[in-house]
Amino acid sequence: QRQMCIRDRWQVTADDAGTPETLPAFAVDDDPATAYGTERNTPFPGMWFQIELPAVSTIRALTMDATGHEEAFAPFFTIQTSSDGQTWDQPVVTAIGEVNARVFLPEPVTTKYIRITINKKSGWQFWAIHNLELYGIER
Repeated sequence: QRQMCIRDRWQVTADDAGTPETLPAFAVDDDPATAYGTERNTPFPGMWFQIELPAVSTIRALTMDATGHEEAFAPFFTIQTSSDGQTWDQPVVTAIGEVNARVFLPEPVTTKYIRITINKKSGWQFWAIHNLELYGIER
């Protein structure tokens, strides 16, 4: 798996935009002192974090690290893709979260948009992402 390196050109958004100290962009800024975090204390089913890549790329895997907020990882989530950011394909994978989640897709997907969506609630923690990486072939 090859790490995709041009994260400064990714456009990241979330349905809960966090606070000025926990913006979505902090999940991909290469700074271990920052993190994306939801403003709401509990990530409810349907909450999402989205990446728009600068060009259509092939994705094979991702990592989503919540180190430092060990109780604040995505508990259960799906990964969806889209060519336009409006219409979403069926989930390519459904996963159980962990502090440093590593998810390998069953098959490589070629896409411009990726959405991680909470699909089941667990506890009352917020959702934090210190570092999110994609693996595959950038274009």
